[in-house]
Amino acid sequence: MSLFEKKEMDVALKHMDTKLRRRIRMFFVIIFVILCVLGYELFTGEVTLINIVAGILIGAAVGLVLGRMFKIYWHPEAKKVMGRLDIIGIGALFFYILFAIYREQIFREYVDAPHLRGFVFSTVVGVMIGRILTMGFHIKKVIEDNAK
Repeated sequence: MSLFEKKEMDVALKHMDTKLRRRIRMFFVIIFVILCVLGYELFTGEVTLINIVAGILIGAAVGLVLGRMFKIYWHPEAKKVMGRLDIIGIGALFFYILFAIYREQIFREYVDAPHLRGFVFSTVVGVMIGRILTMGFHIKKVIEDNAK
């Protein structure tokens, strides 16, 4: 079963702020592009499937934690679900930036140098998947609580 059923998806899109929809679409586009790059690297032998899967799982765990980066809330006047960066989100963003800057140094000890780039790309995909899942759960809860 998906996060949103067809009927729920129609309600979600009706009540979702345009910027929030754009942000989610942007994540999907980035995920698609990076997965294409990873597919090419897998095909050419530059990265192994186990490195891709491990990177996605590690990234998804980080993304689930950092999914709280944007506070998802109901705007009563607009009758829309919106997202904004709050103080907790700023802290999460700070740690995400640190992770993004130092992930190669963190994983260099555990992943062979030729496979490191593919592993790092796969962690980015995982982080984005985790963030999308967390945002989806928050959006669904806010709509269930407020949209009538």
